[in-house]
This record gives sequence, structure tokens and C-alpha cells, in this order.
Amino acid sequence: MYKELKDIEEYLDEDGVLLPEDLFEFEANEEDKALKQDPDISRSGSRFTGELHDSIFDTISEGASKPGNDLAPVMVEPTETEIWEEETEAEGLQQASLNLEEMIDDPVRMYLREMGRVPLLKAREEKQLARNLEEGRFVKRIEGDWHDLHQDYPTPVDLAISVLTMLGQAAPFIIALQEELGLPGCPGITQQISAPKLRSSIDGEIAKSFLEGVALRTSSESYETEKTLKELSLLLAIIPQQLLEVVDGDCCLSDLADMASKPQFRQKLELLEAALRAHWDCTRKAGERARRHLVEANLRLVVSIAK
Repeated sequence: MYKELKDIEEYLDEDGVLLPEDLFEFEANEEDKALKQDPDISRSGSRFTGELHDSIFDTISEGASKPGNDLAPVMVEPTETEIWEEETEAEGLQQASLNLEEMIDDPVRMYLREMGRVPLLKAREEKQLARNLEEGRFVKRIEGDWHDLHQDYPTPVDLAISVLTMLGQAAPFIIALQEELGLPGCPGITQQISAPKLRSSIDGEIAKSFLEGVALRTSSESYETEKTLKELSLLLAIIPQQLLEVVDGDCCLSDLADMASKPQFRQKLELLEAALRAHWDCTRKAGERARRHLVEANLRLVVSIAK
């Protein structure tokens, strides 16, 4: 409060207006002069004093209304145009918010409608898609192992050599499968691994007794045997027929890994590079399509349950 009074005093002093302590002294002097001229005028009822008061207060009011004066801020009422503009802006913001909610909501509804058109899978279809997905991932895993070992991405020929090497390493389990199933020995690799009875024994769920029999013949643990047979099932599924035709008749199954590492054999495979590339690409793409199809079918199932 004291600071505000000092500001008013400084402002009045700058504009040449009498300060409060000077006001009474000036007023008394003027009234003394008036009394000398007209003794009938009383100090308490001086007309001059009233006019002086009015003059001083008018001066203060005019100074308070000058531009730049912060002592008496002026409150300006908004015009009708400004009120209308503010209301219009508020309505626009509200509409924009509603539009944003619709933009977020519409794609979700559209996607749910699309999912509603996807047919539900039958058990056989779901198993086939799951199988294609596993085969595609298996090819990618072999490529990843090659990259980790050689610090480079494999060519289609490199991938073929890796597959044949893995097939040769699995020879003891293939022989154990033939013995457990009572299959006769076959001269060619293609006939050995293509026997329908052998393939069906490992492509689906493997019976526990059968698994224990193969584990006993290979002197391995049951969990290790199960893992090896599942990988063998995928391995036999992704081998291209052209590759089997190259190796068939040249060696036995147990010598396949050694033959695949020879430079002369690699030169034979390089003649099939285009066909091998197309085969690996097809397997990967089939796996990716199967993944998308399974995701959409599962979402379709969720939508049907939600309804």
C-alpha cells in the first residue's frame, strides 16, 4: 500500500499537481487572501475551496486516463463480434475433436468388418497352414545359422549344401526309423526318405512307444530323439526334388555330408542355382502367407465370439 501511495505522489509531482501535504497549505493561503478581499466569506463555506477541490480532482482523473498510465487500468467490454468469434472457435475445436475420434474409430470398425469376412478354418486347413509356417521358419533358421558361421548371407547353393549336410548327419535316425517300422533297405536316397510310412510316422504326432524305440536304437535320450525327428520331418519337406536327383545314386545316405562339402559337387549344384532360388523363395513366401492367414483367422474367431 505504501508503494502505491508513493507511485501516486511521484505521478502527481511529474504532472505539476499539488501533493496532499501541499494542498492544505495552498488552500489556507488562498482562503486568507479571499478573506482579506471579502471578510464575509467564511473559511468553512468557501466557494473558492470547493472549486479548487473540483479542479484538483478533475486533474487527477484526467491524468489517470492518459495512455500508458498503469495506475488506473481500464476494463474494456468485449464486442459482440469478439464474443461471436470466440464461440465459433470453441465450436470448431469441439468439432475437430469429434472428427478425430471418428477417424480413429472408423479404421477399427473397417478392420473388424474385414475380419468378419474371413472364413473360419477347419482343423485340416489350420494344420496345413501351421505346417507351411514351420517350413518357412525352418528355412530362415538354416539361413541364420549359415550367416552366424560365415558372417555372410547364403546363396541358394549354400543353402542346398547346408540342407544336404544336415540330412547326412541325420542318417543314423533315418536308419533307426526304417528298422523300427520294419521297412526294407532301399538303394537310393530318394526312396529311403520318401517312403510314405516313414514320413507319416514323423510328420504328425509321434507315438511315445515309437519314440522310445528310436531313442533306444540311436542310444539317445527321448527328448533329444523327439527334437531330431521333428527337425527331420521339416528337413525332408523342404528338400527340392531337383537336389535329390543330383545326389541319388552317387552315394549312400551316411556319406552324404562328406560329398556335399566337395568343390566338384558344388559345381554341379551351381547349374541348378536358378531353380534352387525359386524353391527357397517359394517356401519362405508360403510360410509368410500362412502366418498372415492364421493371424486373420484367429482374429475372425475372436470377432465371432465377441458377437
